[in-house]
Amino acid sequence: MEQLSRTARFWQWWAAFSLRRPLLVTLLGILAFVASVPFAARLYGDLRTDLRELLPQGAPAAVALAELEKRIGGLSHLAIVVRTDDLRAGERFVDALAAKLKELPPSLVAQVHYRVDAEKEFLDRHGALYADLKDLIAARDALRSEIAKANPLLIDLAEESDPRPQPSISRRWSAASRPPTRSSTGSRTATSPERTDTRW
Repeated sequence: MEQLSRTARFWQWWAAFSLRRPLLVTLLGILAFVASVPFAARLYGDLRTDLRELLPQGAPAAVALAELEKRIGGLSHLAIVVRTDDLRAGERFVDALAAKLKELPPSLVAQVHYRVDAEKEFLDRHGALYADLKDLIAARDALRSEIAKANPLLIDLAEESDPRPQPSISRRWSAASRPPTRSSTGSRTATSPERTDTRW
């Protein structure tokens, strides 16, 4: 017969004891649980999951994170996506929800961003700064072509031999000044006529 190890003999004895005294084993489990509750509450009550807790106090990265938190009001954010079939109803809901969130104390919610009017106005004015190089080159060439066409003394033989219509300068400039399409928190984006995603 194979000799059992000490650990195996202990678990064999414990299984037999549990079958003989099930109520006593249950009572021992309840007592162990009650005794561990205060220690578990102390552990999870002071549980710190912030990135700064992993850094030594006074480290340059920890100091930089503290300064950044003072400037922007916090390092945590919560994004809420509202999916609706009615764009207008979704916008009204987002406006009402933002008003309720702004009433919360600053210790819970430091800032609420749900509109991108300022960002959209900036991109409308300076969208060409974010355009692709090929679009800017196309807009420049179209502008030169329009200037050349305005000169009555200039005859472009190559244009006469190529009957294909060329995009107008306004269309090329619109393509160049249009910023890249990106999903941004705070924008309302219609993905299809049937469904609308309102992000804020």
